[in-house]
Amino acid sequence: MRYSLDSMVRLKYRLAYLMSRAWWFVRRPATYSTGVALWYTDKILLVRTSSRSALSLPGGFVKPGEMSDKTARRKLLNGLGVDLSAGGLWLVWHKTLRFESRLDTMDIWEMCVESPPRTWFDGRKIIWAGWMAPSEAMKTRLLPPVALYILRKNAGLVTDGSSGPRHTAELAMK
Repeated sequence: MRYSLDSMVRLKYRLAYLMSRAWWFVRRPATYSTGVALWYTDKILLVRTSSRSALSLPGGFVKPGEMSDKTARRKLLNGLGVDLSAGGLWLVWHKTLRFESRLDTMDIWEMCVESPPRTWFDGRKIIWAGWMAPSEAMKTRLLPPVALYILRKNAGLVTDGSSGPRHTAELAMK
């Protein structure tokens, strides 16, 4: 019973995404999204949602009036059960790209952790989460903004904005 319910919910997410794509194709909207690049040693946390076949960062669309770092924290908590403390996120990416018939402005917030946080997801919206080395990730199908971020990060073109060593924030598990 649970399996069939989960399958129906995943199908609902997939259909909603496809309908959104059609709407975006017609309307060509400007959107604002955010993602969290959570790093543990040399690995990044990536997710796969039920609506897309490509891997991405945890994140999503920013609500009107909401700060993108708050969205990033909310999406990480709601999607994976990871609660970041108030500090530790660095804005490392603010770019506008044409993507999926939208003009999407995306913020990527970065954080390094001393130990990998436990993640939890219900298998409905997020169906996979895992840590990958950038070279391994680049061999998979990534959303274009995520692939571009990882390429620029590997080339040393993305910095954390601090003048000293990377900041490590405490994690509180949900």
